Amino acid sequence: MHAEVTVALSQEDDRLEIPWQSDDGALQYFDLRRHPESIFSVEEANGEPALLDLLLYLNGERSILQSAKCDTWLSNEMDVEDEFFGAIWKRGSYVDVVLADAEKQADQQFHLFFAEALTGLLKGAPEIPAAAELVLRACHFHEDQVDGFALTIYLLGYGDDPDEAQQRWVIGLQLIQAALEQLSVA
Repeated sequence: MHAEVTVALSQEDDRLEIPWQSDDGALQYFDLRRHPESIFSVEEANGEPALLDLLLYLNGERSILQSAKCDTWLSNEMDVEDEFFGAIWKRGSYVDVVLADAEKQADQQFHLFFAEALTGLLKGAPEIPAAAELVLRACHFHEDQVDGFALTIYLLGYGDDPDEAQQRWVIGLQLIQAALEQLSVA
């Protein structure tokens, strides 16, 4: 699996805020660690067992992370970076995560170390037509009025049809979860 880390900490880069809510109020943050029953309110996870499993893991007791936001998509519009995979379709997602330990949420070096370790594990995974990008970004935690950091985990699975792209995306999510489990134990 192709995997890389990107740092997006300039003033122009997007910043995560927790909790968050869309302008129209239709979408919002759910604290799945404190309220796991809210998982059924995360529309993106409905009908996507692999994403549901990842979110349940991320917000469970064994994880050092918790999720803040996610989305999924399917597209046949390819960018220059996608050409390497020689596919027609891509299934994508992102999951914004923060450290569950509030004391470490402002530790930029730990976030970078964690992102590099995760990409290292993903690069060592079996080669499949999938790509992961971990983006280190700023995050404002409204509850504590503290600035810190978050990671956005992007994943793209590629295929010659939507089903093949979906299958490779699911495998990629499973590989990410396995790598996260290894890092959380360490």
